[in-house]
Amino acid sequence: MLSFTLLLPLLFSSCTKESTIEKTVDELLINEWVHSYEEDTVGDRQTYRPFDKIGYPLSRGRRYFVLQKNKECAYLELAPNDAHQQRTGSWELVSGAHLILRNKSGETVTNMEIFELTADRLILSSW
Repeated sequence: MLSFTLLLPLLFSSCTKESTIEKTVDELLINEWVHSYEEDTVGDRQTYRPFDKIGYPLSRGRRYFVLQKNKECAYLELAPNDAHQQRTGSWELVSGAHLILRNKSGETVTNMEIFELTADRLILSSW
């Protein structure tokens, strides 16, 4: 019984160390991001929130993109009829601060500078 009592703190401390490992930038970016324009405050910087944490309804023209682990992405593009249509492509993080979205042909759709990135907020320069 005494040996179990001595091992218990070691078990909990090892679990604590595992849970405090920080995520990489790529891991933080992998998400469904929605433009939270209600939170935009500084010039051309735009605030994005994870889709499941946005807190208010989707609205006409709200920007949205999905970054996947396999470097594929989906994004909304304005269609000729003034509606939005989903497109797919790829994404790349360059120099740790520039997020580039490309269409299926490899052409750059968006090149955005990352100003802040946390698990629940992404602040980018304008599109």
